[in-house]
Amino acid sequence: MIRRLNEAGLESFRNWLTLARADGTIAPPIAILTDDTCSELALPKATLSRTDFDRRLEFGEYLATQVSHSAAAEADVGFWSWIALHYIDQICPAESGSRKVYETERYILDRDYTGRYRHLCRTPWLLVHLHEKRARVALDGALHRHGEAAEQFLSRQQLFTNKALFQVLDRLYVTETRAGWRIKTGARSKTSGTMRRFGKIMRQFDLTWDLNGMHPDELFKLLPREFEVFTSHPAK
Repeated sequence: MIRRLNEAGLESFRNWLTLARADGTIAPPIAILTDDTCSELALPKATLSRTDFDRRLEFGEYLATQVSHSAAAEADVGFWSWIALHYIDQICPAESGSRKVYETERYILDRDYTGRYRHLCRTPWLLVHLHEKRARVALDGALHRHGEAAEQFLSRQQLFTNKALFQVLDRLYVTETRAGWRIKTGARSKTSGTMRRFGKIMRQFDLTWDLNGMHPDELFKLLPREFEVFTSHPAK
């Protein structure tokens, strides 16, 4: 079953995050996950038993099989905060007995969109629902890593939800190998044609063009020549 933190549960989780930033050895308040004074039943038939995820994409795919997509689910602060606490050992792992706690919005869903995309559980789930396997360009890496390169296009809702944009991203920066897929070498750097540059340029284009109304090929043709370094060996 999946539960939802109430206000008391959210406050307890938030207090722990504050304390754990100063002392990463303090144990998380796992007990509130099943404490009726701090949480309530949300999805009685769903289960979150799996914990062995190599990449955020796998995590998002698993969550998508357990949690159906809806506008209500997207905005449910207590629900996603409960899931974050449930997976705290994966999204905030203890290394040498101590955890490194980052911004609160990575664990407790922000009530405002400006920080909501940073949530380490909701974002993989939502990207998989929206873009299926093409979400991989933003979900490569360990569960506790929030990719800085992807920050540029995830921070704007118009880009986050744009299916054509994610098809272009996949074509530019993902390559298939015998061992599976991987992000192309250099794609996360700060030089020309990289994911960081792509995000910045798309944010500029979004002020002029209706990117949501474009076909992927149309969007691809808008790209400056600096991106040619990543199109010489396009992903299949």
